[in-house]
Amino acid sequence: MLKLAEHHLDKAEEKWRDKYPSSIKSWRENRTELGHILFIRKAIRKMIYTTNSIENFNRQLRKVTTTKASNPSDGALLTSLYLVILDVTKKRTGTPHNWMNIAN
Repeated sequence: MLKLAEHHLDKAEEKWRDKYPSSIKSWRENRTELGHILFIRKAIRKMIYTTNSIENFNRQLRKVTTTKASNPSDGALLTSLYLVILDVTKKRTGTPHNWMNIAN
């Protein structure tokens, strides 16, 4: 499996070396550590790749702060942010899909 990963890294380097030289260099230098990702069970990998909770949370906060032209006071802004935090945390009470299988 690692030989296959090395082959794909070579192909990616051919295609992207000129546009993203620092990324390719980093992948080459850290390929041993990155190779361990291949051995993580598929269910866990899916959870890692599809969990964007932090980005979603930040997007919700930005939506409140950028949609209003101005806030009357800092207190009004903090109140709006507090209400968004309450709303987001209410929706995030469940466990990830298939969590019991992953935990086992």
